[in-house]
Amino acid sequence: MELIRVIDNTEYCQQRLGFLKYLTWRCSSYGTTSLSTIGKDLVNTVSRKILIPISKNIVDYINKKRNYEEIKTTEKVKSDKDKITLELQDAYLADNSIPSKTGKLLPYAWEKYPYLAISLGLVRKISYSLLGKGQLLINLTDENEIKAFKEYNPENNPLIIDEKQKFLFIFLFFRYDGDVIKPLYSKALEMKEFSNRSLGDYLADIYFKIAKESRTKVRSGDDIEKIQRLIDKAKILERWKGKPDTGSRTARNKAIIVRIEPYVDLGLIEKKDPFLFHYQISESGYVIFSEFILSEKIEDFLNNKFFSTCNHAFKYNAKKDLTDSNLIPLFLDSYNKLKGPLGYASIEDVLLLAGIKAITEKRIYFELKEGENFLKDLQKKFPEQVRFNIDRMGKLTYIKFGSEFIYSIKSGRQWKGKI
Repeated sequence: MELIRVIDNTEYCQQRLGFLKYLTWRCSSYGTTSLSTIGKDLVNTVSRKILIPISKNIVDYINKKRNYEEIKTTEKVKSDKDKITLELQDAYLADNSIPSKTGKLLPYAWEKYPYLAISLGLVRKISYSLLGKGQLLINLTDENEIKAFKEYNPENNPLIIDEKQKFLFIFLFFRYDGDVIKPLYSKALEMKEFSNRSLGDYLADIYFKIAKESRTKVRSGDDIEKIQRLIDKAKILERWKGKPDTGSRTARNKAIIVRIEPYVDLGLIEKKDPFLFHYQISESGYVIFSEFILSEKIEDFLNNKFFSTCNHAFKYNAKKDLTDSNLIPLFLDSYNKLKGPLGYASIEDVLLLAGIKAITEKRIYFELKEGENFLKDLQKKFPEQVRFNIDRMGKLTYIKFGSEFIYSIKSGRQWKGKI
């Protein structure tokens, strides 16, 4: 368990979560790589110039984005008659299906963009190799979405977050930034509408409070450094409180935008104008944020209330189901997609992937803790075919299913091996 659940590096964070699909997929194609390789590749890929038909969406986007030097003015668009040359990312951002049209990636900030993937546990720091949650995202990303980063395809806009990816990203943001999100959105829920500036003014006090409460829980030198970084950022943010922004890259803006814009992609926040930074919490967002804030511990919400809350918020009308016939095939399918070379897979990742598919495909749900207890019972029945790894704190970490057990389930037979 992390000492502080706070996204550490918010400078030039990606506003549009869709970019993480490509970045994570790219990391999966390397064993290890460098910040320069993946950062520059991401920016070069989405900045590639393409020739596309002119549409009302494109003209409207260009009108609102006159400050982008790379984009032609409306007058030049009209004189070009049928087509226009734009960056790939501009073509996707102009799509009316995108709830927010801000967040274009800038070439000179390539070294900053990969940090969100690190902060959300998708890729490993320093080596930039894939982590379990990154593999999970890849499994929830259609190959046509990745192809759309290479060749423009308006039918598969990769910046759109689908229903399965939505569940994963909500889980990750709450898991890794929950200490900020809980107090921040308790304030947002009190506002009818808010802006990046009005909500951002609360961050300094939130940072100071997190740092103060965390001092008694310090376990290492890294913890001390993280607390100090939080205090240093809080001092900078405090100087911005109540002051107008002098540009889009102020310290307050950098720290708050990543706590708002991704939730627009996830349907928890709405924008009346997709080009402006004015917001209101959606009906779904109100349900999820309220339940999250009321939970005493972040782990309690994620392990015991996550899927039931999302079920209510997004109106899936899914039914709780803990029957063997439904859960075992789901667990095995997720395990087979996530297992490593030695045959082990993260229990949390297996349960999360299975839970997402259960609610979106079968309209049934279970909580992660319930899924873990189910696996424990299964292991007691079939100890030779269901094996666990346990950390030094006694927490279950990895699972491995025996090949005979997997085969029996796939073939529709009940396993009758040694008990």
